[in-house]
Amino acid sequence: MSGKPLQLSRRALIGGLASSEGLLLSGCADQQPPTYGNLLRMGDNLTYGAQRALFSPTALAREYDR
Repeated sequence: MSGKPLQLSRRALIGGLASSEGLLLSGCADQQPPTYGNLLRMGDNLTYGAQRALFSPTALAREYDR
C-alpha cells in the first residue's frame, strides 16, 4: 500500500450506484406492484353519482348552426 488516498470520480460513482441498483432491483421481479384500480373505480363512481344528482339526466350539450 502506498498510502495514497483513493480518489473516486463522479463518473465511477454514478456507474457504481446504477449497477448496484440494478442488482438490488433484480430480486424484486417476482413481486407485482400494488394496483389501485378499485380505489380509482370507487372515485369514478362517486363522481358520476354526484354528476347525476346535480345535473339533469336529459341535458345535452348545446349545438350551434354554422
